[in-house]
Amino acid sequence: MKLRYRKIAASAVVISTGVAFFTSPMFGAAKLALSYADPFSIAEYRLRGLTKDEYVAKIEEALSENDFDDAEAIAKIAQERGHAIDPALLARANAGGVTRSIAYAYEFAEGFAYGSFDSTARIAGTLASDLVGFGDIRDVVKEGYNATSGGDPDWITLAFATFGLTTSAMTLGSLGTASPVSAPLDMGASVLKTANKTRRLTVGLRRHLSGIAAHAVDKDALKKALGSNPAALVKLPSMASLRKLYDAVPSTKMSKLELERFQKEAVNLVPVDTAALKKRFDGVLRPEASKSLASFGASTAEVAQSGGVKSAFRVLSHAENPKEIARFAKLSEKAQGRTSSIIRLLGRKAISVAGVLYKIVASVMFLIFWVLGGIWTAFLFMASVRTLLRSSP
Repeated sequence: MKLRYRKIAASAVVISTGVAFFTSPMFGAAKLALSYADPFSIAEYRLRGLTKDEYVAKIEEALSENDFDDAEAIAKIAQERGHAIDPALLARANAGGVTRSIAYAYEFAEGFAYGSFDSTARIAGTLASDLVGFGDIRDVVKEGYNATSGGDPDWITLAFATFGLTTSAMTLGSLGTASPVSAPLDMGASVLKTANKTRRLTVGLRRHLSGIAAHAVDKDALKKALGSNPAALVKLPSMASLRKLYDAVPSTKMSKLELERFQKEAVNLVPVDTAALKKRFDGVLRPEASKSLASFGASTAEVAQSGGVKSAFRVLSHAENPKEIARFAKLSEKAQGRTSSIIRLLGRKAISVAGVLYKIVASVMFLIFWVLGGIWTAFLFMASVRTLLRSSP
């Protein structure tokens, strides 16, 4: 009789520990062991471990930066994980779509003409200018003059601007049609250049890119391409043309930095002959450096295509090397429009198992022992049943 009670107690322990395990975060860690190489699975696991206060703090942070898209996305992520967000905070987070006034259009034009970065509108204008070649020739002239006159150029900016002249020419072509192959590459290079100029690159990425850029440009070829009057290469578009460009694309598209339509509209309005510039600067960028820059541009473009340009900027402020950019790109494939908000919440932890590896190992070990315990208990139970059947008349 005592043996029977012990078996019943053992069965109860196995069942209760199983219920406790499969309803606990430990089970999530055990599942993560099956997909530890998938950044999205890592991010999902970490998001489940955040507290309500952590979500609220990030919503407030996004609102303080007028980033309503991130604020709204973080609020939804928190609610999906069972956190009740204060209605007043939700109302503030959902207050996006505020009208973009004349001031916004002015900032866009300023970013396009001069390469300004201290607002979303100015960054949108800066990126747009690169897509049609104007921003790249502006930066090549500025940094190229410094490089050839004994100044102190920004070599990363110069390398990507020179690279961008080639991709802009391929993208727009002589007939003004966008190439599906080179357009993303052009965007990736532009984001990298802009992130460098706005000091958003991590120390690790800046070190990688500096090593490439330092030997990327042939100074003699650059000096020849610039000629005796490099300033003449930069022809500012009129404010009327920029206003027409801005009006051609809805302000909501501009605020999200979705510039493909802008690129098509710009071909006939901006005075940049990209084909002629490509020919003029051919040979300035060394081939090996061009391949390395293209690799960086392609991986950054992957993030921009799936998660948005804002996500690409956020990735470049967290990734320390090309491999981490590639992992963030895998995250963005599944996270899509939530990529920026997930990175705001988790940073580099979104793609790393560091700090949770011990939980994964402990959870897997617990699961193994639980399964073995369950098998042993089932074996004893079946043995008892067989003994009972044999002893019955």
